[in-house]
Amino acid sequence: MLGTLRLLGAATVAALSLGAITAPAQAFVDIPLYSYEYYSDSTYTTVVGYASGVCYSNYAGTGPLEGSGSQYVIATQVGVCRNGMVIYS
Repeated sequence: MLGTLRLLGAATVAALSLGAITAPAQAFVDIPLYSYEYYSDSTYTTVVGYASGVCYSNYAGTGPLEGSGSQYVIATQVGVCRNGMVIYS
């Protein structure tokens, strides 16, 4: 019986190891990264604030706002976040 359990255990370890070797690699997921320019009014002529995108381990966020925010904003994609790393376009 002990020999049977050892054989079963060895077979299980071998099967799990083989499964780990043949498992497909995870695909990279690119998350868009933006910079933001805030304007004083609907003419979009006077910039009043700026914020840039920041990459974290599994999402893209926004860094500190420099100046003032407003409802008049232009978001420009500047790159992507891939596994917490910035890749600029």
